[in-house]
Amino acid sequence: GLQLVLTFIGVLTLAIGGVGVMNIMLVSVTERTREIGLRKALGAPRSAILLQFLLEGLVTTLAGGSAGVLASGLVVWLASPRPFLSELLDDATRSADIHLVLSVELIGLTTAILVGVGLVSALVPAVRASRLDPIEALRFE
Repeated sequence: GLQLVLTFIGVLTLAIGGVGVMNIMLVSVTERTREIGLRKALGAPRSAILLQFLLEGLVTTLAGGSAGVLASGLVVWLASPRPFLSELLDDATRSADIHLVLSVELIGLTTAILVGVGLVSALVPAVRASRLDPIEALRFE
């Protein structure tokens, strides 16, 4: 029921966030094409360029994930001690209350998933940046 709906919303939000990170990284590669060309012309290996953009995507994702964990913690803190549905439904047994939990294990799992999404989202832009031809990149306007 509710668990499945919330899981679906979470997965959908994560996918949308991954697409957002990929778009940000693609714009970053486009804006910095000349810089990438200069670095490659001066001898930077493809792996260094690839690693740079993978790390940037990872940092972007972790920054968003940290904000999400803080927001979740705030919601849990504000909502946990308060009954929700039992008051609305006039339920004296409080069986309809929602009990929110934010555990260390959940934060660890979320962080691991975020790292994976960040790396996957940054992979296409990073590979594109590492494959740029230095001559063409330096001509780019």
